[in-house]
Amino acid sequence: MPLFQLPSPLTEILHHPGRDKDIRLWMKRDDLIHPDISGNKWRKLKYNIEEAKRRGATTLITAGGAWSNHLAAVAASGNLLGFKTVGIVRGEEPDQWSNTLKFCQENGMKLIFISRKEFDLMSNDMAPVLMDFMDACFIPLGGENELGRKGCEEIVSELDIAFGHIAVSVGTGTTLMGISELTKGKKLIGFSALRDSSQHSPAFLQWLNDQTNVELTHDYSIGGFARSSAELENFIVEFWQQNKIRLEPVYTGKMMMGIFDRIK
Repeated sequence: MPLFQLPSPLTEILHHPGRDKDIRLWMKRDDLIHPDISGNKWRKLKYNIEEAKRRGATTLITAGGAWSNHLAAVAASGNLLGFKTVGIVRGEEPDQWSNTLKFCQENGMKLIFISRKEFDLMSNDMAPVLMDFMDACFIPLGGENELGRKGCEEIVSELDIAFGHIAVSVGTGTTLMGISELTKGKKLIGFSALRDSSQHSPAFLQWLNDQTNVELTHDYSIGGFARSSAELENFIVEFWQQNKIRLEPVYTGKMMMGIFDRIK
């Protein structure tokens, strides 16, 4: 795959609270997979796109909010791999488009804005939209399906070190569910970016209830999705100064702050 760095590098974090206590901390650098399709976004798209090719689809359709990294990743993937793309955007069209929407448009994505109520009722069933497009394949919000989970399994299969715990940021829960398949017997900790469990899907919560080695915490959500604080911002700056790795405040910054507290 052109420009894709796979397997993604594994970097040891040398500056952390347990460095003098024989605790070793590593970060799987999925942020380096691709400049526009990084992190778990490519993991969750990989097999969905393979399925689209198998079906002979020429168009990828997905959905998300005005700042959705998933929308951006699908747009970039389609542009790179020769698919037309359509994005269903939650909410009426704003007067000023977000940088994410501008990026999607620049990568050839057709954007369709629908009301929040209609969007939420439609959920992952985009059948009414698909009827307007021939040879289209729908990828659920955030790549949240079996194919998305299959791609996330490969994060763990690429690891060549022994570990006792593995931590992951959580939005839809797709990555957590995927890597759990290959981490039986290990402690798996999910740091949710959402305010509380009521914001997760019933299917994810049911799955979580059936797991014995998985813990989900909302202690570092800072009040909800994309919320921040001075403490988090200071942590991100200090982490960059010490480890030269850029975190962001929605997912990875909160997770690493939680990991550091756990180590302490």
